[in-house]
Amino acid sequence: MDRSTWAIAGLTILAVFAGAVIPVVTDVLRGQLERKQRIQDRRTDFQRETLLDLQDALYRYIRALSVLKGDYLRGKEGEPPPLRLFDNPWVIAQDAAARIVLLTARVDDESLRSLVESYRSTHSAMFQPDQSVADENAFEALTVMWELQRQANDCIGQLLRKL
Repeated sequence: MDRSTWAIAGLTILAVFAGAVIPVVTDVLRGQLERKQRIQDRRTDFQRETLLDLQDALYRYIRALSVLKGDYLRGKEGEPPPLRLFDNPWVIAQDAAARIVLLTARVDDESLRSLVESYRSTHSAMFQPDQSVADENAFEALTVMWELQRQANDCIGQLLRKL
């Protein structure tokens, strides 16, 4: 056989080999890209769920504190607090506070974490560990907490729109 025959045979073998390898390589690369996309989608879904749950926990927290403020003010006027069998504001606030700690640890955004930490530290200044009010002006911090709640909600909204 002469050189041209060998060249044609070599090119034919190379074309068959390339034709067999290219689809396999393409499938492997496509699979890797799809896997990365699935991982990214799961991360996005996880962040979305975390942010929505955090927003709900913050709302439940401040709502319970507002109820406690109302009870406190009624108590100062001599009225007994309303009887609550299943929606004790202390229990709701403690549950929400625990959820806030858990959910904040899952949030990627550092500015939101900082806002929530300010929110939590403001609450800590309001109450004693035995669930009593720290002092007469303790509920004044609720005004600060409402503003921090608004800022946290705005931040959560922005993060959700980015997802």
